[in-house]
Amino acid sequence: PSVVTATGLFRTALRRLATRHLKVEIHFSYVTRGRTKEINAKVEIKARDLEKKLSQVVTDATASVNFLGAAELWSLTNSVPSYTTELRYQENATGGSSHVALVKLRDYVRFLSTESGGLKRHIFDLNVRDYQGDVEVNKEIRDSLLDESGPEFW
Repeated sequence: PSVVTATGLFRTALRRLATRHLKVEIHFSYVTRGRTKEINAKVEIKARDLEKKLSQVVTDATASVNFLGAAELWSLTNSVPSYTTELRYQENATGGSSHVALVKLRDYVRFLSTESGGLKRHIFDLNVRDYQGDVEVNKEIRDSLLDESGPEFW
């Protein structure tokens, strides 16, 4: 059902955006626990047929089939996403190793979002203060924030 729903969304988007001269690229993944160096010739033929059929159905579309085996999956699992990203700001203040910046909300959302609109979760991977529910450390952080005599807490 989810594939049928996604296909319907794709068709609707393609129809609505057809007049904008889109460049459509679709990447299929054939995933197996086997080795990609030992792919059966029949599977490779089916992959090329799939690429060809898509370009016949969607004018000027390009398709590619990527074969992923155990080694490629292992490599993807162990790859570290790039942490280099840019956050546009209007004004900033720096003191020692501390930085404060005035940022437009849309720039901040862009900073946190992937190209497909998802959240760049890897930005938060090493954040030890990530909210973990109603646990002791979060209660202590809340108490320190509410303590009027406490230090500034950025």
